[in-house]
Amino acid sequence: PAPPDPLAPADFRKGSRQPRPGIGIAVPLAWFEAILAGLLGLLLLLATKLDVTATTVGVILMGAAIALGWCVQHFPSSEQSDGALDWHPLEVVLAVVGGFVGGQFLGGLLAVLVSITVPHPNVTVNALTSLLTQIAAYSGMAINLWVFVLARHTTKLADLGWRRPRSWWWLAATPLIALATLFLASAVTILLNNLFPGSTNPQCKDVRAQYGNQVILAIVVVSVLAPIAEETFFRGFIFRALRQHKSALFAVIASAAIFSAFHGIPLLFLPLMVVGAVLALVYEQSDSIWPGVVVHGMFNLWGVIAILDASSGC
Repeated sequence: PAPPDPLAPADFRKGSRQPRPGIGIAVPLAWFEAILAGLLGLLLLLATKLDVTATTVGVILMGAAIALGWCVQHFPSSEQSDGALDWHPLEVVLAVVGGFVGGQFLGGLLAVLVSITVPHPNVTVNALTSLLTQIAAYSGMAINLWVFVLARHTTKLADLGWRRPRSWWWLAATPLIALATLFLASAVTILLNNLFPGSTNPQCKDVRAQYGNQVILAIVVVSVLAPIAEETFFRGFIFRALRQHKSALFAVIASAAIFSAFHGIPLLFLPLMVVGAVLALVYEQSDSIWPGVVVHGMFNLWGVIAILDASSGC
């Protein structure tokens, strides 16, 4: 018989059953993030006066604290593992919720440190700060993914979608998929703007404040760094984890909702959910994150160029 293809879909590769490693730093990290989320959430709820955005974030953080606290009490420490993809549901929840809390904490901490160190930053400093803040946030997500899942299994990057697609035609089709995704997301955004004319989208002003005229740096962050990190986490990990136990339809919708919620922009929840659903379908059919990375990068590229275009208004 032919030897197994090392790049074949990981769903069909199961290792021998063996005990998961001990809890190590997993439980202490979960408790730290639970306490951190609870304190930050409570602070936001007490400090805000009918600020919808801050109140929403506070409620989410309080919910994250409760979820982390509950999960850590039932965290698996010595059950048998079937190999690379035998992820316990609580491991997945801890990685996702902890990734959100850890990412927000590290990114926010870096931003605060820079604001204290450089009280009057120029445009270049703001752009570099945004780059480093984004890297810190993705590092928080990666740390949680490693501690709660990857280090406790034989999971490799290939199991998270870092492998060639089933067909190279998927890469050739990425411009058309990206264009269709942009059309769908724009149509949903226009519909929401007509339904809720008083709603505001802070993304345009935020991106301009962060990057100013540093277009190249902005493109590196949103069209290279973000697609690779987010496709690995949301499609390679979250979608795959859901797909192991649920239908493709459920996994697409649920992973898209999580992807959209992580961005934290209420007005863009549905448009970003559409984007997340398309990217999940691309991953499901291509069995690789790379077509999705290219689509994601093109979609973000068009968006950031439109936002930073000096002739356009927010």
